[in-house]
Amino acid sequence: MKTFTSFFKIFVTVIFLLLLPDYLMLSQKNDTDSNIDNFINVEKLSERVVVVRTGVTYFDAVTAIATKKGIVIFDAGLSPTVTKKYRKIIEEQFNRNDFVYLINTHSHWDHTNGNEVFSEAIILGHESFRSEMIDRSSDKSGQINRYQKLLNRYAKTLQSLDTNSDYGKQLTCRYNLYSLVIADLESDFGLCSPEITFNNRLTLDVEDITLEIVNFGKAHSGSDIMIFIPEENLLLSGDLFNKGGGGNLSKLNHQEVVKTDIDRWYKTLRFLLEPGKKIERIVDGHGAILTKKDLLKFYKTVKSLWVDFNNGRGKSAKAILSRVLEESGL
Repeated sequence: MKTFTSFFKIFVTVIFLLLLPDYLMLSQKNDTDSNIDNFINVEKLSERVVVVRTGVTYFDAVTAIATKKGIVIFDAGLSPTVTKKYRKIIEEQFNRNDFVYLINTHSHWDHTNGNEVFSEAIILGHESFRSEMIDRSSDKSGQINRYQKLLNRYAKTLQSLDTNSDYGKQLTCRYNLYSLVIADLESDFGLCSPEITFNNRLTLDVEDITLEIVNFGKAHSGSDIMIFIPEENLLLSGDLFNKGGGGNLSKLNHQEVVKTDIDRWYKTLRFLLEPGKKIERIVDGHGAILTKKDLLKFYKTVKSLWVDFNNGRGKSAKAILSRVLEESGL
C-alpha cells in the first residue's frame, strides 16, 4: 500500500510538471487578454457608423455600419481574440448581431486575421486577395518568429522607457496585442478568404446604404480597395494614405508598380473626387479619422507620379514618394 501511495504521488507530480507550461501559458494569455481591454476605445461617427480600435497612436481597428439588411464590417483586425471583443462592443452599440458582410480593404494579416470571428458574414475582397492569402498561410511559423522578435525588442525597450508616455503606452499595447497574436497563431487558427471577389468596381446595395467599392490598383498591396458610402459622406481608404496625405505605396518602393498601376490610381482618385461625391470624413485602415484635405494631398502626390510615368520618368517616382514621406513626418 505504501509503495502504491508513493507511486501515485510521483505520477501526480509528473502530470503536474507536464501540464504546468500549458497552465502558465494560459494564465499569461488571460492576463494579456485582460490588459488589452485598457487600450480599446470606441468612436461613434453617426447613429449607424462605429469605429472600434486598440492602441494609442497607431491602431488595430474595425469599422462597422448598421444597415436595414444587417451590419457590415470593414476589416477584422489582427487577433481573433481581440476581434471577439470588437464584435461584442459592436453588438452592444447597435443592440443587434446580424452581421451580413465583411469587407477587407486588402489582404494583410492585420486586417484579416480576425475574419473567422464573423463566420456568418459573407466576406468580400479584390480578386487578387485569395492568391495573397495562400502565400501568407504557408508562412505561419515565419509569422510567429517575426512577432516573437518584435516582442523581444519591445520588452527590451520598455525596460528603460516611461510606460506612462504615449510611446510607452503604445509599446505596452503592442506587446500585449502581439502576444495574443502569437497565441492565436499557435492555436487552431484559420485564415478566411473572400467568398465574393471583383476586379474593377462593385456596387453593393444593402437597402438603405449603398457601398461603392473600387479597386485602387497595386499599391500598398496587390488587393487594395476603397469604399465610398454616399449616405454617410464617408470613405473607407484602407492603408493607402495617412493624415497629411502621405502615401503608403510600398509596391512602388519595391519597384513592382508599372504605368498601368499609376493610371489606375489616378483614375480612381478622380472618380472619388467627382463633384457629385461629397466626402466629409475618411476612415483609414487603422481607425484614424482623416479629412478630404488629406485625400486631396494624396491625390496631388499621385498626380505627380502619374505625370512622371506618362512622361517616361518612372524612375524618379520613388524619389518623389520618399520626399512626400519625409515632408509628412512619417
